[in-house]
Amino acid sequence: MNNSPNSDSLCRSNKVNKEELVGMLVALELFLDRDHEAVWKDWEARCGRIAAAVAQVKTVRTETFVPEIANAVPHLRVVWDEKALGKTPAEVAQKLREGEPGIEVRPGAREALEIGVWMLEPGEDEIVARRLREVLQEA
Repeated sequence: MNNSPNSDSLCRSNKVNKEELVGMLVALELFLDRDHEAVWKDWEARCGRIAAAVAQVKTVRTETFVPEIANAVPHLRVVWDEKALGKTPAEVAQKLREGEPGIEVRPGAREALEIGVWMLEPGEDEIVARRLREVLQEA
């Protein structure tokens, strides 16, 4: 019954096992039960904590934004006067990547550093904030 001509059959034709089906069901249930407004506010708060940590570095400006394509959740854009700090966003991203702990930022931004906070575990935004402030201040 799980082969042709029974195209409406489930599992075998797509090689999906029962554990994967249950996993998808649980993921869907967790997503539907989530307080999406509270999660969004938490993401914005993470952006705010990072922004506050770098606000005292000269010429640094921040803004929370939602990318137009993919990951439609709050991100933080950090810009500064490259001449005043002597570092480009690519150089700061490299320093963050090579530091301890290694921190990855959103790739592809050339004129600013963009940080996605939606995959951070609770408290990791404070680590990102501290490291970013250190890297910007040493410039």
